[in-house]
Amino acid sequence: MRSENLPMLSQVAIDKQHIQHSFDRASTSYQRYNQLQQQVASSMLTMLGATKYPSLLDAGCGPGINYPALADYCNDYIGLDLSRAMVSKAVAVLSAAEAKTNSTLIQGDLEAIGLATNSVDAVFSSLAIQWAHQPADALAELVRVSKPGSPILISTVLADSLQPLSQLRTAIDGQPGANLQLSLSDWRYLLTQQQGLASWRCVEEQLTVYSPDLKTLLLGIKGVGATARNGGALSPGTWRQLAADYEAHRSVAGLPLTYQIGFIEAYKE
Repeated sequence: MRSENLPMLSQVAIDKQHIQHSFDRASTSYQRYNQLQQQVASSMLTMLGATKYPSLLDAGCGPGINYPALADYCNDYIGLDLSRAMVSKAVAVLSAAEAKTNSTLIQGDLEAIGLATNSVDAVFSSLAIQWAHQPADALAELVRVSKPGSPILISTVLADSLQPLSQLRTAIDGQPGANLQLSLSDWRYLLTQQQGLASWRCVEEQLTVYSPDLKTLLLGIKGVGATARNGGALSPGTWRQLAADYEAHRSVAGLPLTYQIGFIEAYKE
């Protein structure tokens, strides 16, 4: 695959200030709507094995929801997030939790991590890298700050996620119902091109969350800060049509929202 065939995420007018504000607003509701995030993080924790690392970077830590589990895997916990409000929430979570580790929280950019090269013993980044302006740059930063031999564990939303919402929205008004994302093949290409990796594996899993109605489903997306970069708000007419069309997909569990999730397990040389 040639690099020019990769989706040009920068053409989607990624506005980091907008993304930061979206997550700032979601800091108070995140823990009510993070069903998918919990599922993905649980899968990633199994990749850490039984090792306890001297230091671990939680890259895209949000309000610190993974700290209680990650604290069992490290002596020094470092949480990084783009959102100032999320970091503030994480401070409160860590303060309230039993002190299992030394901890540091940083507001910062995944594409310009303010840590020294070869400074952390493990990286855990769950559902954050898809918000990068250039995911390849974020990947390079995670590799840079890792010590030789360190595990770099990443999960990310892949192309063809948020279904059937995205397809239904597009069929109604031609607007995309989801952000442009890289595919599994794209990520495998980026990993092949990334210098400094001794080995890696990248797999795709399909995860579905359910909601009782369309309003709750959309609140679940907005409530964790994952607002679309494009497509705009739903008009009343589009809302009514979308709600009606979505009913054809209802199951006993409710209205489905299906994600394609990429899990990356890499090791630095």
